[in-house]
Amino acid sequence: MQQAAPCSQEAHKWFSIFGELWLQNLILATSAIIAIWTLRSTAKQERRRATVDSVRDQMKNEELIKARAVIRPLRHAPLDFINLARVGNEGDPVRQAVLTLLNSYEFMATGLREGAFDEQTYRRMYAVNALRDWAFLFPFIQILQERVGPTVYREFAMLIERWKEHPLD
Repeated sequence: MQQAAPCSQEAHKWFSIFGELWLQNLILATSAIIAIWTLRSTAKQERRRATVDSVRDQMKNEELIKARAVIRPLRHAPLDFINLARVGNEGDPVRQAVLTLLNSYEFMATGLREGAFDEQTYRRMYAVNALRDWAFLFPFIQILQERVGPTVYREFAMLIERWKEHPLD
């Protein structure tokens, strides 16, 4: 029994030297982990909220609603994209509708790439529309890229390519 005392005395000695610091460090590390988790969770929720708010705003945007109404019936008719993209044709209402729609997609694609919006949320809400509009408007985008430069609607193009590589489940 006398041998047990020195072990407990050694353990007590070790705990008195390192135990309090160890406990404080454990509490500090746990607090830091909880704080980081909370910040990440809050940031993700804020991105989702910003995405939903932006989509809701787009759904109320009169200019965008009119642009979609102009474009919708044209999907089934041959459209002269070369003439539509021609310099000097800036006042054409169809061209304005196409640019309005593409600009809204480019805005969202840029926000998604920068992390301002949540891509999973936006994708669930808009993937079908975005992919369909991209397929229809791609010839127009190509003409603009040839005339203006390859960066025209590049964010939207990168988003579509990413979505094509990894289709929705």
